[in-house]
Amino acid sequence: MAMPISQAYEALQRGVADGNLGDFASLLSFKLGDVVKSHVEYFFRNTTCWYGMNLNTYNSLTPAQQKIITDLGEKYTTILGQSRDAENKKGREYLIGLGNKFVKLQAEEEQKWAAALLPLYDIYLKDSAAKGLPGKEALDFVIAALK
Repeated sequence: MAMPISQAYEALQRGVADGNLGDFASLLSFKLGDVVKSHVEYFFRNTTCWYGMNLNTYNSLTPAQQKIITDLGEKYTTILGQSRDAENKKGREYLIGLGNKFVKLQAEEEQKWAAALLPLYDIYLKDSAAKGLPGKEALDFVIAALK
């Protein structure tokens, strides 16, 4: 079930939800490690951070201004990623400190999970194409970056 992360603690505590899909940083930030005692270590990257600008506003900028925006985006993507990685490390340490358990999937099971996600890629590609967005390019970029 989908819900704001701010409601996850209570849902998990009351048994409304049995688990949470999130990174270790979110488990620390929202103290979910208090109510979730086992963690499957699988490389989901569901935490997304992005900044947007109205396309008309962007197009109204001079080429020099557009370059500044683009360059800052590329620079801060790396900085934000490194920051999130550091927060995930703190989150994992928090969970270890609570005595929580970690489960590493076997390679065969990881392949099953990866296959189960493939239909979501198709939905994304269809939705982005319907909106005239470069979904295939974005997906190819992400997959290449994960390798």
